[in-house]
Amino acid sequence: MAEYLGISLNIARPSIPISSEPSVVYALVKLVPDAMATASVEAAPCNVALVIDKSGSMYNEDRLKHVVRAACAGIEKLSERDILSAVAFSGKAQVFIEPTPVTHHAHIQAAIRQIDAVRVGSGTYMNFGMASGVEMVRKHFSTHYLNRVLVLTDGETQNEDECRSIAKQEAENGLSFSTFGVGSTWNEKLLMEIADCSGGNSHYIRDASDADTIFDTEFAQMTSAKFTNVRLNLRVVRGVTVRRVSRVYPEIRAGGLQMG
Repeated sequence: MAEYLGISLNIARPSIPISSEPSVVYALVKLVPDAMATASVEAAPCNVALVIDKSGSMYNEDRLKHVVRAACAGIEKLSERDILSAVAFSGKAQVFIEPTPVTHHAHIQAAIRQIDAVRVGSGTYMNFGMASGVEMVRKHFSTHYLNRVLVLTDGETQNEDECRSIAKQEAENGLSFSTFGVGSTWNEKLLMEIADCSGGNSHYIRDASDADTIFDTEFAQMTSAKFTNVRLNLRVVRGVTVRRVSRVYPEIRAGGLQMG
């Protein structure tokens, strides 16, 4: 990968005086793809699990109907190199599409449209859905894939700490979560934490009818990714401490820190 990515560094202060008092210096580090070198690089295949909330409130305002329609439209961007699975959750989780190469979009889309027939009980336990989604992605996990679980929900959930734990653990193993909050009662803080800690995206679908645009954005990003599991290891000299790392592009968020 070294021949494809370059590093640029900008420091806020051109010089730092020697002093016994600590001082703060901001640095901007960019990983910049070489346009000519990457032109011939094929986008990484996707290994994706859809995890869809099927609790009773998802039927309000036709939320589930809009989400299913948007998911089916987004799947059109996937190719036969990609793998997709689907899980419904409420009081329990149920896999209704095993990991399947996307060779026939129509067959997969038809299965997603049958989500009404999936029995998942009552209540909302997103951790069950996340765990099942992870299990599906793990069946074909590879560092050469973009491995991601897409979580869609319109409300609060039981076992929030378990949801956070799953996201953090799987992030260390190279699996990311993108979250979609539908309507106005979903847990914004929890969904953003899940996405942020794992390197995925957090989306807000205020009007369920806008789901098409949001899904289109997520699937377009996934299918255009050329590099996966990119890490920046920092080495500093004695006396220098890295206080905080933040990502500023494509959106600002707290970043993970690995010292090497």
